[in-house]
Amino acid sequence: MKVFCNEEWEKNFRESGMQVVKNLGRHFIKTDNLKEKESIATFLLDSAKKYPKRSMLTTIHILREYSQTTDASLNLAKRIVLKWPIDFSIRYTLSNCLNMSESREYHLEALKQRIIGCSMEVFKEKKFENYQSIISKHFGRLDNVKSFLEGNREYPSNYVRSIMNKRQDANEELLEILCRLEEIGDLASLPYPVTKKPKLICILDTNAISYRDVSKHFLNDSIQYLTPADVLLELADWYKLQRIPWEFDTVEIKEVTKKIPMEIDNMFSKYKGEPPSLTDKKVATLAFELRANAIVSNDRDLWDSGLTYQIEKNFGQRIEVIRPANFTRFLQKHGFSDS
Repeated sequence: MKVFCNEEWEKNFRESGMQVVKNLGRHFIKTDNLKEKESIATFLLDSAKKYPKRSMLTTIHILREYSQTTDASLNLAKRIVLKWPIDFSIRYTLSNCLNMSESREYHLEALKQRIIGCSMEVFKEKKFENYQSIISKHFGRLDNVKSFLEGNREYPSNYVRSIMNKRQDANEELLEILCRLEEIGDLASLPYPVTKKPKLICILDTNAISYRDVSKHFLNDSIQYLTPADVLLELADWYKLQRIPWEFDTVEIKEVTKKIPMEIDNMFSKYKGEPPSLTDKKVATLAFELRANAIVSNDRDLWDSGLTYQIEKNFGQRIEVIRPANFTRFLQKHGFSDS
């Protein structure tokens, strides 16, 4: 790569595809010449409007290599996903950035982003011969992530381990350059995440997430959708990723922090002749913990176990259990339907 040759870099950005993103980022990180780093940073900032996606991705790859700017790379990755929400490769970039955090909440979100990215990639490639190879490749990785979340792996992937081990501290002069790069998202007019002010809280079971009559309402800003981590892990085991709606992005993943109440632990479905699964109990407990308005589930274990009656009787809190097919009617009844 020629030093200070912005014309050559621009030609690569225009003609060479996404590989130049990695090449330019690697060159920034490997070179000891501070003027080269300054030149690359200037080129990226100048290209923010002309080649926004490639400039942003290169900058993310650079920022996450340094301990002081790891959080900045994550913030930029969140914003670039908002700008190009159906680009699966960007979802994977965000997932890797999230996994560099020590926060379990971020690790769960990283798994969600990888599942969504895989769903998008499968959809794009479903007419080609490599459809099954995409499924196999990502399920192998998802198994690693699940093992990581369960505490059986130090890193969710070899790639994340490689990034973490190579990460370095920037000296004062280099940090000044990196701080300039942190402003690139504003130069490209990337959107910021918007904080919702929901008026209705709904907890989703696994089977409700893939149900179109439910997912079509996920973008309604008046409704907060949440699901426990156990449901996310179930989705990671599911070999039907093409049925994961892309709107799943708006669903928050929450840990269940309360002990399962006796009223939930003792639930029993007379029709099925068995108690609900542990995941179903976690769904009910999360709804109880967050004082949710409703649980959306197609599982008889929940709506045939007297949950609503027991919680209202013993705690004065009403949680309706809504079957997915009835969800639109439920929203219309409460004045929240957007369809």
